[in-house]
Amino acid sequence: MITPIVRSIGIWTAAAVLVVSTVPVTSVSAMGLEDITTKLQLTGYTENCGLMLNWTTLSTWNETYADGYALIRTDLDSKSPFAMLRKTNANKDYYHFVQIPAGSYTWKVVPYAYDIQGFKYGKESDALTLNVACNATPTPVPTPLPVPVPLPLPILPPISIPSPNTKKATVSLSVNGWENGKTPTFSYSMKGKVAFDAYRLERWKLSSNGIKIPGSFISMNVDKWSNGTTWYNVEAGATYLYRMVAVKNVGSSKKIVAQSSNTLKVSIPADTAEVGVPDIISPDDNAILTSYPRQVMLRWGSVPNTSKYRVEIQCDTCGNADWQTVQTYSTPDTSFFTPALAGDNEFRFRVQAVNNSNTESEWSEYSYFSFNTSK
Repeated sequence: MITPIVRSIGIWTAAAVLVVSTVPVTSVSAMGLEDITTKLQLTGYTENCGLMLNWTTLSTWNETYADGYALIRTDLDSKSPFAMLRKTNANKDYYHFVQIPAGSYTWKVVPYAYDIQGFKYGKESDALTLNVACNATPTPVPTPLPVPVPLPLPILPPISIPSPNTKKATVSLSVNGWENGKTPTFSYSMKGKVAFDAYRLERWKLSSNGIKIPGSFISMNVDKWSNGTTWYNVEAGATYLYRMVAVKNVGSSKKIVAQSSNTLKVSIPADTAEVGVPDIISPDDNAILTSYPRQVMLRWGSVPNTSKYRVEIQCDTCGNADWQTVQTYSTPDTSFFTPALAGDNEFRFRVQAVNNSNTESEWSEYSYFSFNTSK
């Protein structure tokens, strides 16, 4: 849930209203784990005094990466609360407990990620209960044969990730204008000395009450040498939440090494202009056509800022009553080639324009045409 707005600024442009709100960065959890609604599947089996736990893993989910998985356990006999027991890395999907006291235990597994705000956790799996018994004598472990000791490998320095208490970098993000009056353009920069490979601009679509819509998270990489970008494919009248992160590639994973100290709530302007009515071009009104099969190319003039047109075709005596609707078609073009029409009858058609916000124009006047295929 989006936290309460701290500040709201209204910026008017020629054809749009921009509403930008600053929300604390803590309202967006690390790596987008909060957008994962699918639970991990946890299975397992017991073996004498030990047990094996297995679970599904998250490789990628909406550009989201888990840094590892945490096992939590409760003792049903003592009714103790769940407590963190083990953590694994991102490539591990099992954990083997060799010897634990006999008893009944309940387990869960949860993905976690780490960024400059610390550890963040995803959705817990369903609980799994296993009964551990120690009825057999442990098999003696054979004495291992001596093996040659290899030369030690060189120790590589670890990748430095800023801790929550350090301020090695600050990423800024702001809206600096609109393209064509409806698409936001952003400016961004980073101050500080942190090695990273790219900027990533992230976006969630918000519902009418300001809640992130599940599955709406998308992101795009932008040029780290640039200081601005435009986000295309926005929906008129919609509201989005944006943030900027600096990313470092670590193997197959992407680590956030810095993120914007604020998120931007941006409302895309709705198309409110009146939609023009298309003008019919051809065929001429009351035209007599001789083509067989009875098909005709309908044409009309274009209307600005239109995403599609609706074409309605009617026949005078093709049904039980006059002027029954034959069909309504939708096309992004300013022409439409009809399917074969029924008989040497009189037909009429009209056209309606629809803009990007689904605002409809008035219907055009009817244009009439008929067929005479006996010639």
